[in-house]
Amino acid sequence: MAFERRAKLGFVETPREIACLLVELASVGEDAFVLDTGCGRGVFLQVLKERGCKNIYGIEVDEELFRHCREHFENVILGDFLSDEFEQPFDLIVGNPPYVHFSKLPKHLAEKVKEITKTGEADIYYAFILRAISLLKDGGELIYIVPYHFFYNTHAKYLRENLLASGKIEIIIDLGEVCLFHGESPETVIFKFKKGQFDLEKEKITVLQLKHTRAKPLEIYTKAKLALETKTSNDLFSYYEIPHFLNSQSWSVHVFTPSFSFSLRLKYLAKVGVGLISGLERAFYVSEEELEGFGNNEKALVKKFVKAKNCKRFVVFADQKLAQQKGCNACHAMEVKKVGPSYADIAKKYADKPDAVDYLAGKIKKGGSGVWGSVPMPPQNVSEVEAKQLAKWILDLK
Repeated sequence: MAFERRAKLGFVETPREIACLLVELASVGEDAFVLDTGCGRGVFLQVLKERGCKNIYGIEVDEELFRHCREHFENVILGDFLSDEFEQPFDLIVGNPPYVHFSKLPKHLAEKVKEITKTGEADIYYAFILRAISLLKDGGELIYIVPYHFFYNTHAKYLRENLLASGKIEIIIDLGEVCLFHGESPETVIFKFKKGQFDLEKEKITVLQLKHTRAKPLEIYTKAKLALETKTSNDLFSYYEIPHFLNSQSWSVHVFTPSFSFSLRLKYLAKVGVGLISGLERAFYVSEEELEGFGNNEKALVKKFVKAKNCKRFVVFADQKLAQQKGCNACHAMEVKKVGPSYADIAKKYADKPDAVDYLAGKIKKGGSGVWGSVPMPPQNVSEVEAKQLAKWILDLK
């Protein structure tokens, strides 16, 4: 019975190393008031205690887990985080909230989630994020590990609006589908949110993106810390910054920076997730013989799908597309001179120069004369990013 009760609440043990990573993302002092919003068996409470935090609070709705925590920690409350009142706001709220869709929640809890999230299609963790924001002090921090889908789910728009209206996101660690929880593999992110008023157009979000899903929790902890400290990528994480999200439309941490080589893999253009997984594919197969016995209404429900292993690799060709769009091909060709030199000749002349990209991008954007003859090159209507993209593509042609 205890297992069934915990399963309904979405309780899954967080690896200690992941709890350490979340806690060490915080920038609050040891006297800060800290809350774990679903303390489970106390992994976050223990890490906070070890890090010297003096004012640690936890709340847990499951009686068995509550008793376990009370044996080891003070200031643990038996109650519902979404409904209970607290005596003071918090400097830091941290944890791993439950992940349970609205449709699978007990009726009383589903009604509370709907009240908080303004939708009957939310996951309970949406409500946890919104409630946590309301309990933070100005300047307080929220650090959670949660599924990625609140970034793009239509029913999470209200949540995204509140995050933008209440503060800024400072860090996102995209863990993809790495297996962190026993028996569960949700596509998760760790995010750090700071409450307050900020000019989001001037803010940047630091992003770490996991390169493969074979990583273990200790490696994730070690390499994520290293990437954040050095502000560089490593063999496990890509490190980069993106402009802060400015509206509540779908969010993405994926930045498309084309290399302008002959082709690009789809994963460099978009986030690629797993397809439909049934666990019993045969149950969904319909043979031609079976199809003949179906009525028209039944046949209308049958859809054809192609498995990924039977598809050719999808690539996006990115060689001359931008050059064509910007009118470059009116004066230049790949290997022969037109009004101006060929792309191949330009690449040959500049490819070995250390500042070739910046130099060539400057010529593209500002124009120039005298290098290739008497015909001047007028300034081009391109952005700085586009000028550098064109310069990189041309130089790669050598």
